[in-house]
Amino acid sequence: MKRLIRLVKREFLKFIAQQKWYAKGLPVIMDSSKKKYFIKNGFFPSSSLFFDFSTYGFADYLNDRDYKKLYPLNPPSISTLIDNKAYVPLLFQAHPEWLPKFSAYLRNEELIFFKGLENAPRDLTEFCRKAIEQYGKLIVKPTGDGGGRKIFTVNADNLEEKIGRILSGEVILSSYMENEPFLKEIYPYSLNTIRVVFFKTSKWKNKILMIGHRFGTSISKEVDNVSSGGIGYSVNKQTGVLCKPYCYQIPSHPEQFDKHMDTGVQLRGFQIPDWPSRLKEIQKIVDYLDFVHYAGLDLAFTTEGIKIIEINSHPESIITQLDFPALLDKEFKEFVVKRGYLGITNA
Repeated sequence: MKRLIRLVKREFLKFIAQQKWYAKGLPVIMDSSKKKYFIKNGFFPSSSLFFDFSTYGFADYLNDRDYKKLYPLNPPSISTLIDNKAYVPLLFQAHPEWLPKFSAYLRNEELIFFKGLENAPRDLTEFCRKAIEQYGKLIVKPTGDGGGRKIFTVNADNLEEKIGRILSGEVILSSYMENEPFLKEIYPYSLNTIRVVFFKTSKWKNKILMIGHRFGTSISKEVDNVSSGGIGYSVNKQTGVLCKPYCYQIPSHPEQFDKHMDTGVQLRGFQIPDWPSRLKEIQKIVDYLDFVHYAGLDLAFTTEGIKIIEINSHPESIITQLDFPALLDKEFKEFVVKRGYLGITNA
């Protein structure tokens, strides 16, 4: 009986959470009737800050409420596999050029696997120390946490202080990677990454839906995640030009994020150099993931070439639609409708 009560309680709480899906949107000052209007149509009220509803209406945008219900858009085992950051080195072991030189998976004081370190000590503190001696600085990332909130770096000066955090959880260690010079000029204190959202068409071809670029700030510190205070920009797929900003800080005026808030470097209209060759390499990586139906792929342009950071099986939808509604892509619309997307009609 107690087990049945717990089950009923869990399902009831899940039901309540589904009814309050809109509570996860950004807090925004808006007339209550207007908020209700957006919620009724399946959108966070804050989505109106980023989406051009006056031009496109509601129906062509992938709405916040129904997109959440689509999870998982991959077979469940695939979603579980790609969401675990520890498996990235294994998934791409046939292409070591896309991976950092060193990586290691630690789980509760146990070394599961590693690459890039010869004659590795069995003691985990000494293991980390030797990796630092060889690579200078390491990135420590929880295998399942999102948003960049628990990512930190470790070096020879702070290893003793941080070794407890490394050994007490489930983390992936990797050698520190440097931004290419053009990205370092924009913001040098985080790895500024590319987000690539792709899906599998009815012809079984992985097609890029959108590309975005993220940059760290003094608020996000060592990471570039928008949810941690970083700033994102949509990228024109054909030209490699940064088009439209996305930030969790509500802009006080439309031009607030035209330049990087800390360095003053112009972002809107910035041309990513050598874009055709970069796009070709990105497509090559996307094509390699032929077993994935839908994902957000995080990449970095580093001094050692393009590197894979992580994969997300259900990337958030706002940056995906900054330039235009996702459902204007007929193949993507077919993809989500086949998987149960209901959507809405324009109001």
